[in-house]
Amino acid sequence: MPFKMKKRLFAWFSVTFLLIISPNVSGVGVSKVHLLSDSNKTEYILHGEGATITCHYILDPTENVTAIHWMKDGEEVYVWRLGQKPLSKGVLKGRVNENTLSTSTIEVKEAHMDMHGTYTCKVITNKGTAQNEKYIMIIVDYNDYHIIVDRGTQVLEDSVI
Repeated sequence: MPFKMKKRLFAWFSVTFLLIISPNVSGVGVSKVHLLSDSNKTEYILHGEGATITCHYILDPTENVTAIHWMKDGEEVYVWRLGQKPLSKGVLKGRVNENTLSTSTIEVKEAHMDMHGTYTCKVITNKGTAQNEKYIMIIVDYNDYHIIVDRGTQVLEDSVI
């Protein structure tokens, strides 16, 4: 087979393969999960402060979002469904504003140590799903804690909560 023919055949195969494997190229896509703390930090939240976690997504013009699920370390912690009030559970229960008008935003009232972890935003549309994640750290001020010595073991006790 001549070299030019091999090249064309390879190019045709590459394009065909791309179209078969990736039929949902124009569907929903989650570009990033963004954090903004009340102190304008984007990589962490200080213990006790508020923050906004936002799921940035892109839709095909014919798509409609039907639900957005948030997981923390694989466990569902927040759900928004079309036509329903958002539901927080687990580590976020009672710690977020459930009256937010944004479908893709979690407004944290006050961050706690147990809220650190990997947050995954999963967007569900009438045509498909997409997700992305972000690791969020909670930084604790040393002055918020005191050490208790109990039978030779040091235990950190939260004096804020």
